[in-house]
Amino acid sequence: MGRFSQVKQRETIHADWWDESEEVIIKRFSWGDKQALTDKTVTVTGLSKHGDTLIEDMSVERTNLAILKAGVESWTFLDDDGNSMPVTEKSFKLLNDDDGEYILRSIDELNPSSSPASIEALESRLAMLKANEDNKEDFLTG
Repeated sequence: MGRFSQVKQRETIHADWWDESEEVIIKRFSWGDKQALTDKTVTVTGLSKHGDTLIEDMSVERTNLAILKAGVESWTFLDDDGNSMPVTEKSFKLLNDDDGEYILRSIDELNPSSSPASIEALESRLAMLKANEDNKEDFLTG
């Protein structure tokens, strides 16, 4: 088995309530994709006196939009005039609640522990911070 993601693994999803022609193609994240998501959505500022990770800035909306942007490769959704809807942040924000949640959940299922806010991601950063106690500044800015 190769160690590098040369071919993107994709999955086509289709919710029961969508028209037959409607589908979304989502992708499995590489390690680099996961790191970029974490970098875009979570700011780890250091350790508290209890050894916990301090998260300075994290937005659920920003996190979910980043996951959708990274995970949706294409879709066949049309606007009210029958034109293709582009896969953009603006389009994500216009999705019905059920559709947005279904797509997000499908991406999460295809990418276990991919959420930047996942316990595994935070524990990994915490372990790195603890291991580099003397070099926290380099780690956080670097």
